[in-house]
Amino acid sequence: MRLSSRFALVSGLQLAAVGVLVYGSLLQPFSPSTQWWIAGVVLLLMLASAVWLRWSIKRALGAEPEQIHRLLERMNHGDFQAAAMGAHSLYSHSLYSCALTLQSRLRSVMGALKSTSDALAAASEQVNQTASSLSDGVTVQANGVADTSNAMDQIANSISHNNQHANQTDAIAKQACIDVEECSEAVLGTVQAMQNIAERISIINDIAYQTNLLALNAAIEAGRAGEQGRGFSVVASEVRKLAERCQQAARQISEEATASVKQSDQAGLLLDKMVPSIRRTADLVQEIAHASTEQTSGAQQINSAMGQINKTLQETAAASRQLSNTAGELMTRVTELRRTIGFFDSRDLNRVEKPAVKAKVEPKAQPKPVRPTLARPKTQAQKQAPVRSVQSHTAATKSTPRSSTPQAAQSKPKQRPVKPDAAKVSVLAPKPKPKSPVAVSPHADEDDQFFVHYD
Repeated sequence: MRLSSRFALVSGLQLAAVGVLVYGSLLQPFSPSTQWWIAGVVLLLMLASAVWLRWSIKRALGAEPEQIHRLLERMNHGDFQAAAMGAHSLYSHSLYSCALTLQSRLRSVMGALKSTSDALAAASEQVNQTASSLSDGVTVQANGVADTSNAMDQIANSISHNNQHANQTDAIAKQACIDVEECSEAVLGTVQAMQNIAERISIINDIAYQTNLLALNAAIEAGRAGEQGRGFSVVASEVRKLAERCQQAARQISEEATASVKQSDQAGLLLDKMVPSIRRTADLVQEIAHASTEQTSGAQQINSAMGQINKTLQETAAASRQLSNTAGELMTRVTELRRTIGFFDSRDLNRVEKPAVKAKVEPKAQPKPVRPTLARPKTQAQKQAPVRSVQSHTAATKSTPRSSTPQAAQSKPKQRPVKPDAAKVSVLAPKPKPKSPVAVSPHADEDDQFFVHYD
């Protein structure tokens, strides 16, 4: 019922009571005792309507207006510490209960935002450090790749020079092979000439031998001639001496020619052995030149790959610097967010993300985690139980004053019940599994949803 309707109802009842009183006193001549009874009933009715109006307004507000004003003023100044519950704040539709629920939700949101901002600050700081380390590492790797690329250039130049030298050596080896073959042929010709000379020397030796025989015969004939042949004997003696000297020279020349032929034969054999070695050397040099060509191509490919790696590292370094700048900007945003959240009183915000405490319904019962919800289905026994009136509940509330901690959980504070939509605000804490609610009210009925503890 709206507040204006309640005021209209109470005003109507009071006007009706006054009308009855006026009608009874003016139009109907009652006895004084009856008039006193009517006046008493009218006053009692007016008092009851006033009491009912006060109770209805207090029930709608849930607390004194000054208390509600103080709560809203604290929230306006960023203070979201849990406030004490009023006598009528247990009703879900009271203004004070809604304000407490809003305060709890905002406190949960502020706690989640604070935790998220702290996590974002730590993550951004870690990302910034990682990006800086990555940038430094990439710079070092880029310098190393540049040095390696320069070394590969030098190696490629050395391989190219070796290839040129190998080609020149191959040409020289081939020419040497040709020269050795020609030299071998020349040696063979020399040997043949030596053999011819030896044959001619043998002829000269024979001629000297025959000349010696003729000189001997001439000497014999001169001896027979006596004095007339003495001069011819001297000539024959000189001819014999010349023949002996020619024979001795021919013998020496023959010996030297024979030795030269042997040396020429040995030189020919050595040249015959050198030709295959020189050809093998030429083939090996040609293979070395081919391998040097392949090494030059491979070095060029490696140099190209190193250039690509260097380009990739430069791009990675630029990306890491961009990441570092982004992390710095994120850190600035997080700092601004934390400065904004710092407006709110965070003394109770750190306790919002803590898990719900465990409470015991009875000392002998097994402790279960307290997870109050906004609605809980009744059991069969509770459905059959009689419904208590508001007055009895109020009287029980007044007779048993509640402390800041419920009876079922005196040791530890409980968490404000949060709907599933509000629970999604926290992006860091894992979503807890739904658990069966435990009654914290001594009556264990559906009014448990309003028994909420605040620090």
